Amino acid sequence: MNILFLSIGRFTNVEDKGLYTDLLREFRDNGHNLYVVSPREKRLKKPTEYVNENGVQYLRVKIGNITKTNVVEKGISTIMIENLFLKAIKKYMNDIKFDLVIYSTPL
Repeated sequence: MNILFLSIGRFTNVEDKGLYTDLLREFRDNGHNLYVVSPREKRLKKPTEYVNENGVQYLRVKIGNITKTNVVEKGISTIMIENLFLKAIKKYMNDIKFDLVIYSTPL
């Protein structure tokens, strides 16, 4: 099964402890193909990247700053995140049919 996990929080490694990472490790360890899409803020000065780490495909999408910035930049960056994610997914994962999409939401 191809599983897409979308997160608006910085997501670096499924080996970390946490609710979502525990779930994602279970999927990976049970033989599913796991794809994680997360933001990479502009302040990090790194481009969008698509890499395989520990059996998980990570798509880290360059976006504007949404944390530790002024309200205007945060607002614009938040509005843009959906289009930037979609554009990156189409560019890097266009040939993949996802069976399950999981989106983490803030509590």
